[in-house]
Amino acid sequence: MSQYVSSSVIISKYTDISYTEQENETEVNAMEKFQWNKVILATLAIICFISVGFALGEDKRWLALFFLLLGFATMGYGFSLKRKNK
Repeated sequence: MSQYVSSSVIISKYTDISYTEQENETEVNAMEKFQWNKVILATLAIICFISVGFALGEDKRWLALFFLLLGFATMGYGFSLKRKNK
């Protein structure tokens, strides 16, 4: 058994090295392209949907409807920005 070396072992040694180099390049590119405006929009949408729960807890249905519509509008705007960037 020790006479034969599997070709997959040899290949995996070399591909692991190149994979980590590609992974590092990808991480650097991702950090350079980080888009804060999309993070802020996503956070605002989440806050709107959480506010719906608080408004329903206070029995203010009109405020819950407002936050629900605002949340969907914020999400829709974020999706439209994503589509424009592609």
